[in-house]
Amino acid sequence: MYADRDRPLKNGWNVGYGLAYSYSYDRDSQVYQQNEGMQQAYDTRSKLREQRGEVYGSVSKQFGKGLAMEASLKGEYYRIADYRKWTAYPRFSLSYVPGGKHVFQLTFATDKTYPSFWQMQSSVGYIDGYSEVRQEEGLRPFTDYALNATYVYNRNYIVNLFYSFQDDCFMQLPYQSPERLTLIYQTRNLNYQSHAGVVCVVPVPVAKWLESRLEVGGLYQHVRCDDFFDLSFDRKKWVGFGNLSNSFLVGKDLLFELAARVQSPAIQGNLDLGSIMSVTAGMRWTLAKGRMSCSLYCTDLFNRSLPRCTLDYAGQYMTMDNHFYLRTVSLKLVYRLGGYKQKEVKKVDTSRFGH
Repeated sequence: MYADRDRPLKNGWNVGYGLAYSYSYDRDSQVYQQNEGMQQAYDTRSKLREQRGEVYGSVSKQFGKGLAMEASLKGEYYRIADYRKWTAYPRFSLSYVPGGKHVFQLTFATDKTYPSFWQMQSSVGYIDGYSEVRQEEGLRPFTDYALNATYVYNRNYIVNLFYSFQDDCFMQLPYQSPERLTLIYQTRNLNYQSHAGVVCVVPVPVAKWLESRLEVGGLYQHVRCDDFFDLSFDRKKWVGFGNLSNSFLVGKDLLFELAARVQSPAIQGNLDLGSIMSVTAGMRWTLAKGRMSCSLYCTDLFNRSLPRCTLDYAGQYMTMDNHFYLRTVSLKLVYRLGGYKQKEVKKVDTSRFGH
């Protein structure tokens, strides 16, 4: 349930305010049929009740000489089982456009990420005789703070400085049990995870029939956890990445595209992630005076978009070579009848219901 209102005030100010309440009731069960030679598995059944109450307000104003400001504040009361917490979510954005070629933007935003209901239940799922996925009650949502400063020149050249801090963030990580021959995958809350970096976008002028766009950047990762089973970690890593996209125009109806992405090794919790390389190619042919189009695309040509994962920390050793086949080929034919325009329909958010 929610109710909100926006209204203009004098001197160009606008205000908004409202409140919202949500209640979720979830029941999950997991039933096993025991097979000979497999480890003992126990059935699980659980119930979950979650409540959220919010109140919020916002102000905005368009000043003269290309200056605009918007600010808001939301207070949330969250309750699940015995866990209760009040949280404030401030947001602020400031943009300045002194002329047609320069744009300056500064934004600060806070948001909250919730685990799926299945992750918040006590359960054990078995992948094979060695690996299992374990969930325990007590997993908490986390708050994400993001600060961005952006400069745009001539609508094409972009420089973006960013910093994000995820307080109490959660992720699924592996752990090798010292008590039995078992690899445990479990989603746990960490102390925090932060990223700081810069991204530069530069168009590369080559010819009228070729448009190229280069994106390069780097970031500094920092993740800390003081309580992961019997381990703790405090890890840091510099990561570099680059994207190059090219569009080849043959006449006015035939377009070819070629894009490549590379990324240096990174970290994810206690895991080391190898480098990534991904290449995508495609073409689009428009005919029948724009009513019909034919598109052919191939993604991940070299099947290198998944990194190699290794674990070498505090006596834990593991290597995961990803042999998943991710290369895809797609063909799409579209014919538009008259002035048909596809209607936009708001999708229901079902992200928290997945297992």
